[in-house]
Amino acid sequence: MRELLNEHGDPSPRELDRLAASFNLRLPSSTVQDWLDNGTVPAWERFEVLLTTLNAEKDRKWRRLHDEALTARNLRRREGRRRGIAAVRPDAVATTERTPSPEPVARPVTQPVTTQPVTTQPVTRQVITQAVMETRATGGRRRRRVSLAVAACSVAGVAAVAVLPTLGREAHPGPVITRRCAYVTREPAGVYPSPSAGPVFVKYKTSGERVEVLDRAHPPGWLVVKTPRDRPGFQYMQESVLSVPGPCPSAVAGAGP
Repeated sequence: MRELLNEHGDPSPRELDRLAASFNLRLPSSTVQDWLDNGTVPAWERFEVLLTTLNAEKDRKWRRLHDEALTARNLRRREGRRRGIAAVRPDAVATTERTPSPEPVARPVTQPVTTQPVTTQPVTRQVITQAVMETRATGGRRRRRVSLAVAACSVAGVAAVAVLPTLGREAHPGPVITRRCAYVTREPAGVYPSPSAGPVFVKYKTSGERVEVLDRAHPPGWLVVKTPRDRPGFQYMQESVLSVPGPCPSAVAGAGP
């Protein structure tokens, strides 16, 4: 890329920004400055904008050179991770391969328990009526039994009122919400404001990064991912650059791209 800029008069990042804008293209000067200062490998879509701005699409085999740069960058990252793991645990075996996340396990559906309303008034009335009739037939000898029957029925009614609300709560558990996550398996992995891989994008993800997948409507080949730092809080990513979504690790609850 430095040779390309030298061949075209070594324009500054700000000059490239203005030149791209004249072609109705977007190439921020801060992005180009980051490429030059930090040696960042640009995303292919952004680098293609630079080639179009300088009219240099056919000068070299740019796509092959870009793929080789991505491969070299990934090898450096893997080597850095291996050295970091070896420094902490010498006997650990570093691995950079990511397997697809497991499919979410289906939770058993709890059938709602239906309870019939308990009515104690007819039973109480029947017991009291029977006791009164026995009292009239035998005199006052049944008065004590009537008092005991009334007290027993009252206790039974209070117990039923206390138990029914508890049964209702146990029979209707709250909803279970399961968050799903996926990992970037291939680059370039763009995050777009709409399900279209055009020149307008929000940012790019690198291999191995985790994103939270939202349960929202999306067209085939796309997934809706959570972006808490970018409005409106969700964006789109191509399904081909992500692993199979599965349950998010509990240790990173609330994480997003």
